[in-house]
Parts: sequence; structure tokens; C-alpha cells
Amino acid sequence: MAPTNPHAETYKGSTTFSGPIKSGSRWLDVPNYDRTTVPGTIAVKDLPNAGFVGCSQSAAVKQTTSGADVVDIVLPSYSMITSVQLIATVAWTGTDTYSVWLTNDSGGGGADQLTVYTSIPAVGVYNLAPDAVAAQVARWKNVNSDADITDGNSVAILVDSGSAGDGRGILTINYIPGLNL
Repeated sequence: MAPTNPHAETYKGSTTFSGPIKSGSRWLDVPNYDRTTVPGTIAVKDLPNAGFVGCSQSAAVKQTTSGADVVDIVLPSYSMITSVQLIATVAWTGTDTYSVWLTNDSGGGGADQLTVYTSIPAVGVYNLAPDAVAAQVARWKNVNSDADITDGNSVAILVDSGSAGDGRGILTINYIPGLNL
């Protein structure tokens, strides 16, 4: 568990919102022009959004007996995953695989594999990527791409170590909320 923030009394900033979060539109300080009136000029209405904001969530994870454990990460519906990392603070014992899964928040849908790592043999940082499997890649592009979770629910994250052991770490998922590609 994370220690209490020593600056909690000094910095009380907090924002709660629902996404997607956009970084804002580009604009020009030239009112009422468009491409047909003045060739080469780009009007405000013709400029695309400058992008989406990237977010991340982290949770402590441990090597447990076979079976998926829900972690404290829930991705907003239709998010795109940009990276998944495991910081192993204690090496996983044994040769079991480490899997990360998606499931809908209500628990009613099936759990679908997001990534598998062959083993976590030492303390360090492990970049977890989808296997060369179309379904895993599709889930990174849009976590709601699976028939089980296309109902617009947010998506809970589960992990499975395959067996009990001493492994401990921090799982971090970076994503763009609500991109819906």
C-alpha cells in the first residue's frame, strides 16, 4: 500500500471527470477565413483536435495460486492501451507464465487475454506486449472490441500467475481513455 502523501495538506488539487479527455483544438487568430476565400489559409473550423490525453493506472500485484485476481485497475470503456509494464520488486518463483486479462466490470462477461509473459525470473522492469494474436492486438486498440465487453462498460483488469510463489510487483497500464477506434 502506498504511504500517505506528505504534501496532502499543501496540494489539494483533484479533478474527477469522464472522458475522453482532449487536449484542445488548434486555432488561428484570423476570424472568418476559410480555404476558398483565401487559398492557403486554414480556418479554425478546418483544424483537427490536437490530440487526446494519455492516462495511467497502477496496482500492486503478487504471485498467487492459479486463478485470476482482480487488481485495482479499471479502464474506461473504449480505451486504447499504449503500454503495460510490470515492475517486479520480488522475482516470481517457478516457470509459470504471467497473464493480464480484461473482463467487464460487472463480472458477467468472459475474461479475455490481454498479454502473456513467459516468466518473471528476476527483479526488474518487464514490458508486457500482446502476443501476435489478432484478438489480443484488437483489445489493445479498443478494450471493448470483444463481444463479451462491447456493452459500454468499463473494463476491470485481472492477473494470473499460474501458481503460488514469492513474486511481488507493480503493474502499470498506460492508455488513452475513450478513444474508441
